[in-house]
Amino acid sequence: MLISLKTEYGIKALVYLAINQPNQLPLSKIAKEQGIPPKFLERILNDLRKGGLVESTRGKSGGYYLSKSAEQIRLLDIVKCLEGAVAVSSGNRIKTANRRQIDRVIGRIYQRLNSQIERDLKQVSLAELAREASGNEGSYNYYI
Repeated sequence: MLISLKTEYGIKALVYLAINQPNQLPLSKIAKEQGIPPKFLERILNDLRKGGLVESTRGKSGGYYLSKSAEQIRLLDIVKCLEGAVAVSSGNRIKTANRRQIDRVIGRIYQRLNSQIERDLKQVSLAELAREASGNEGSYNYYI
């Protein structure tokens, strides 16, 4: 599975929001601090808002903030919100009615890989990433 730049930026923005909880942060500050193009970040945050992971308020003291605790947000939630389905392959090449035995074997491998990736992404919380990024807890090794 290849994580898109959109998802990578989304994770960075959410980790930054988690580190700065409970403060609301303006898009411009998140973009500048995380090196994300502002227009791209605006689209990403809009998708994350629609997915229920962030909220925003308007006005001089407005900004973006997490819609629930960082402990409740999992990497799987972020990836599904920004990527859609988690998949190493779409499986389109092997969904024909007359597919061969080899195709069925490969399809089962893809299904197992997809399941393992989902399990791994579900184990990592945004809070864990925020603790590690802010230096408040020991180093983690994530193997996905």
